[in-house]
Amino acid sequence: MHEDEIAFIAANDPESVLRRCAADRKLLKLHGGKMHSCPATDEADYLDEWTQFRHEDTCPVVQLIAEGYGWAEETSLADAQGQTPPTEGDRMT
Repeated sequence: MHEDEIAFIAANDPESVLRRCAADRKLLKLHGGKMHSCPATDEADYLDEWTQFRHEDTCPVVQLIAEGYGWAEETSLADAQGQTPPTEGDRMT
């Protein structure tokens, strides 16, 4: 690893990044691929009452988490620019 890479990693607090990834995984476990209710905005962008999401629906929580990782609804796995999603137990080395 180059010295500038080491400095970049240290400056971006790897432990904090890992905590945020772990928290995102927990949110995805609650909201992803399951039938559930979640607050959502309507067509006029007003916060609606709790909205029912089916198994195949993507709720706003999942969309916002994905946005933080550079994914959007139109992003496919093939377009993910070679990004490998983190898996449980990932560690910075």
